[in-house]
Amino acid sequence: MCTRDDLQDWVIEALKSFGGNGTIVQVARHIWENHSEELQHSGDLYYT
Repeated sequence: MCTRDDLQDWVIEALKSFGGNGTIVQVARHIWENHSEELQHSGDLYYT
């Protein structure tokens, strides 16, 4: 199960993958493509 701290790390990871810049949609897509299974098993955090 992931935590809010994991989400912060994933946002940073996503931004780094885009060279430090990315739209919200790009970041969200990157997180979903790389961490969807963890998100789906994170309980209420999935919906935030």
